[in-house]
Amino acid sequence: MEAYSAVKLLHVTCALISISGFIYRFVLLKHRVDLKAKFTTKVLPHIIDTVLLGSAVGLIIMGPFDLLSEHWLLAKIVLLVAYIGFGMKALKPKIDDEVRRKAFNAACICIFLILCLAFEHLFRVNKGDLLSNGAQKATVVEEYDHSKGKE
Repeated sequence: MEAYSAVKLLHVTCALISISGFIYRFVLLKHRVDLKAKFTTKVLPHIIDTVLLGSAVGLIIMGPFDLLSEHWLLAKIVLLVAYIGFGMKALKPKIDDEVRRKAFNAACICIFLILCLAFEHLFRVNKGDLLSNGAQKATVVEEYDHSKGKE
């Protein structure tokens, strides 16, 4: 379980860096900065996104996920493909500013929905108050005996 936690931490970290980098590159494009000449805007995002996707595949393989029955996971994958498409459009150098803005907004909506799905899944999993080792805590609930009535 420790390996799964490490890969999950890597995945979340890369996701945050990737999202921040996408917004950073969009802001630079709006200010007419050439992104092709810089390592941090040309090569580094591909490295981070490769690690992000690799860690996602690792989590799917390591975790108890069945892609056909995990609808939240399928939705995240579809939204990821949409995000990539809109993101590519938003970061195209020679494109109308209005189209770029709309593509950026659509990509941000995809990011928001992906994060909502991830947090909803995390909340649902932790609802059972999972211990750090993955075992579930037993919850004892005493039932009220209605036959006794008020005393």
